[in-house]
Amino acid sequence: MRIVIYKGQFQYDVVNDFGIAIGEVLTRLGHEVIFINLNSRNIVNELTDTFNQPIDFVLSFNGIGHDLKIKGESLYDYLKTPIVMWLVDHPIHLYERVTESIKYKIVICIDETHVDYIEQNIQKEIITSFIPHAAKKEEFQPNIQKKYNVVFAGHIATTDEYEETLNQVESYIPNIRDKVKIKLKEQGNIDLRLIMNDFYQEQPHLKQVLNEVGVMYVLDRYIRAIKRENIIAELLNGDINIDFFGIIPENHPFLSISNFKYHGSVPFEEMNKIFNQSKLVLNVLPNFPNGGHERIFTSMMQGALPITDSNSYIKQHLEQVLSYEYAEVSNVSKVILELLTNEDELIKRIKFNHQIAYENHSWENRVEELLYVVEVAKNHLYSNGI
Repeated sequence: MRIVIYKGQFQYDVVNDFGIAIGEVLTRLGHEVIFINLNSRNIVNELTDTFNQPIDFVLSFNGIGHDLKIKGESLYDYLKTPIVMWLVDHPIHLYERVTESIKYKIVICIDETHVDYIEQNIQKEIITSFIPHAAKKEEFQPNIQKKYNVVFAGHIATTDEYEETLNQVESYIPNIRDKVKIKLKEQGNIDLRLIMNDFYQEQPHLKQVLNEVGVMYVLDRYIRAIKRENIIAELLNGDINIDFFGIIPENHPFLSISNFKYHGSVPFEEMNKIFNQSKLVLNVLPNFPNGGHERIFTSMMQGALPITDSNSYIKQHLEQVLSYEYAEVSNVSKVILELLTNEDELIKRIKFNHQIAYENHSWENRVEELLYVVEVAKNHLYSNGI
């Protein structure tokens, strides 16, 4: 098959790395892979040269390139070439791309509840599938010097950033903050679609007056900020040293805490090396009730033990990581300190988790699923004369 993989502008270049890793797997399987950087100065010529020959499908993380057209028609419909939008976040963050009028469109989600949202709240006719996140396959390195005890990578926001917008939401949904915090304590990872349904049951008229996608977007960001701040604060209060790589407001209170060490932002490739030098890697799930995050799989593959709040997917597929219920985060520091003083047990768990990732959660595993989904979807599209 001839397969196009788009590259674009992504934070830390992390998503482009996913595409490169998948491209390497596809190439080893004998497929021809063409990478197109949509930010290239020569993009028009590159697209013309590439699509002058038949393409079996286009892989587009987060739906970049969704708006390309020929003679006023979607490029993908014009050529009858499916675009596979692999979303690494909730569909509300990519709403315009997901709802773009493209017949030859396949949407892949990394959380099963995201599939539910598309099918039940956007358009059930969109071809959707759940394929979990993964990591690039790496051999276990037993003698790596571990430089860090606990590492966290990502973005730490403050809830203050969302106060003004939440005030607007609260004019429709009284006590929205308290309601969200109660749900968060009960569930840990909130299915945004279901929490909106709860609000509609309490006040049926809201469905007609609310900008649902806008409200869900704000709630999602607010919940992420609460969770990250609370979990990290609990660990810092429990005498856990955290080395942080990423983005944080310059006036954030964490920066004045002695056991919080800020290293700035680094590219994804460099972050892999840091995970490799870490004993434990902290992950805070971003409202994924039934899916995994790349930090979990990458840290497992790099020889670190993930610490993460739990959800349905983790309980079923990743039971050997260091997981906990969000409501019980206050107990985690003790477990971490015990592991850090018991090197044999820590190494044992690290090796076991690496084996699980190596056998079940590499891009090789996901590419097999991807090719199956594309084959079934294409048969459906062509047999229905779309």
